[in-house]
Amino acid sequence: MNLLFISNYSLTPLYIEVGKYLKEKGYKIYWIVCSNEWELILKKEFDESCITRLKRNIINNKYQNFDVYIPLNEVLYIDREIKCWQSSESSKYLINLHDIIKNVLISNSIDCVFSENTWAHEIICAMLCQIDPEISAKHFSAHPVRIPDGRFAFFKDFLLYKLTSVSNVKSPLDLSDFFPENKEITIQDNVIVKRNTSLLYWYSKLVNFLTRPLMDIQDPTWNGAGRINSLSRAGSHLFRSLTYRFVYKLDVSKLDEMSKKYKLYVYAFHKEPETAINNKGRYYENQYQCILNIWRKLPQGSILLLKEHRVSIGDRGYFYFKKLVRLGNVFVLPENIPFEMLLKYCDACITISGTMAYEFALHNKVGITFAKTYFNKLKYSINLTNDDLTKGTNLDAIIREKVSRNMAMSNLEYCKYLSSRSYEGCIGDVNNLPEVMNASNIEKVCTGFQDLISGSI
Repeated sequence: MNLLFISNYSLTPLYIEVGKYLKEKGYKIYWIVCSNEWELILKKEFDESCITRLKRNIINNKYQNFDVYIPLNEVLYIDREIKCWQSSESSKYLINLHDIIKNVLISNSIDCVFSENTWAHEIICAMLCQIDPEISAKHFSAHPVRIPDGRFAFFKDFLLYKLTSVSNVKSPLDLSDFFPENKEITIQDNVIVKRNTSLLYWYSKLVNFLTRPLMDIQDPTWNGAGRINSLSRAGSHLFRSLTYRFVYKLDVSKLDEMSKKYKLYVYAFHKEPETAINNKGRYYENQYQCILNIWRKLPQGSILLLKEHRVSIGDRGYFYFKKLVRLGNVFVLPENIPFEMLLKYCDACITISGTMAYEFALHNKVGITFAKTYFNKLKYSINLTNDDLTKGTNLDAIIREKVSRNMAMSNLEYCKYLSSRSYEGCIGDVNNLPEVMNASNIEKVCTGFQDLISGSI
């Protein structure tokens, strides 16, 4: 059986361990990689002939005239780097990228692909496996389920909301597993926040910017490639970070009194760019528009609260929030407000696909997502579409109707559902969660991969 892994930087060390494990089990392992650094590392462990390197200069390739069944413009809009190129270059790159990946899948008789769904080449591969009738390979993305901790699942669709069934349930969940503090999420966010406020971190960033020791100009995921582009992006982010400090934040002590007079809805922002919004949340990635649409449907006597993600400071600045607050009945919360306060005082949480809506639903309070998510299986987890918003009723009426019609699962039923579709083990950024590379965790993750392959293919 032939398996294809797609290297994705900080997740690659874990994938290498999985690949080595499966190689010993008799599977043939193929790789797609973008960076020179990771290509050299992979060549030490795997057959060089099984490694495909993607470079920017593939725009000069001749088209192989494969039929294109997937919307490449959609992929272009999602990719955070290629969309910044000149349109003539990006279009040539994508058609040749499509042909290269399709050739890898067909010529090597790939049975199964494992990747993230972040970059253009990953998304093209996932879409080819799901849409293209000429491709027989199955695609899976391994991701943490976020709640509960220490659990991951394989998503079998490129929008990352369909979970694959487990062939051998070795570690069933208990309902109590869902309610302790989300340690993995908290630990990872703490690492990012601490790093972003460290002078040493920013000094190292400056040194790297000046010396470019790891610059790989042929890597199509290298942000900006040139110093001018990188400086422009960094400057914009710094400006937004500084101006965000001047955004008026609501005194949280007022929430108790406000909740007695008004219905309170909270919108939880996503980090940008991020897979959860750039890919999974496609067509809802404009968070300003999403908030505006929610505001249009607010019932009389209600308030919309905005909560910035604490690792996202700099994604949005003063003027962004000023436009939203000017709508009326819109207030910005401190980004560090405890979740327990939001759960206590807010009638519903709204987000693209974020964990806060998941937590609300587990506590039997309405959690609304614009994108489809696996936790929409829960009774109080609602998927809100633009069709819902164009109805004449207000948000409160829409919620009541969708909850009353929702034949979804109770917490106990959902617990059994997730048990049969997830594995023990932690998958994540090895820089933010170094315990991912512990031998005991690697063993669990490898066992999950092998179980999936033997049971689903």
